Amino acid sequence: MKSRDLSILVYTSEKNRDMWTIFITLLDRYWKDRLYRVLCVTDTWDGTDYGFDGMVVKDGTWYEMITEGIRTAGTPYVMLFMDDYLLYDRVDNDVLEHHLENAKRYHAGNISLYKNDFVKTRPFTDSEYLRMVPGSAYSYSTQAGIWSAGYLLNRLKPEWSAWDFERRGSVMNRDTKHPLLITRDYSFPYIEGVRRGKWMPQATWLLKREHIGADFEKRPAMDDADIIRMHLKSLIIKKNPGLVQSIQNFFP
Repeated sequence: MKSRDLSILVYTSEKNRDMWTIFITLLDRYWKDRLYRVLCVTDTWDGTDYGFDGMVVKDGTWYEMITEGIRTAGTPYVMLFMDDYLLYDRVDNDVLEHHLENAKRYHAGNISLYKNDFVKTRPFTDSEYLRMVPGSAYSYSTQAGIWSAGYLLNRLKPEWSAWDFERRGSVMNRDTKHPLLITRDYSFPYIEGVRRGKWMPQATWLLKREHIGADFEKRPAMDDADIIRMHLKSLIIKKNPGLVQSIQNFFP
């Protein structure tokens, strides 16, 4: 019996179907005893069973697909995943349930389960978490975290992509009643596997470690130049995240 409190929505598309088997293989390897339904939210589906707990098919915008996913899930809390969020270690259900209970306890809009060096934070009543400053750059993120479904639905806009949600939604947020919390360290063992259509170095390492094959003709690995650009961008954002996001919002 799966939880009625939390569901996981995996946002993807038919063009990324090569990721689905890899995603599920690692999910089953490291989180076989998961308590939550994992729903694949995609634009099209050929009817093949890829191992998800359910398929949400909506050929529309990111807003329309996520909204349909939340409606289909029917749980008061959701986690937003991308198809390249790959588990590399065992997930502890007790840890996730602990954060879920705290999301309810504190009426949190979101509890981010990853370390974010870009966002402004303040101390929080519970020293386990930091509180993100409302309106600060990168305080909304599609990285792994527990969202109040109602809160999330009220913050989405029909014209927004996932990118808009992160960069525009973050600075527009002025809600002080529903805190956006963040754990002081990584609380969910996953990596982001793909950037700009290419495998990131940590993903190629993980695939090799786990003896999982991938089609590197379809999706190549990053070369040295790609890696350097990625790290330079990260350094620039970390130096002045507010300025970077303001520039991004000025040039949509």
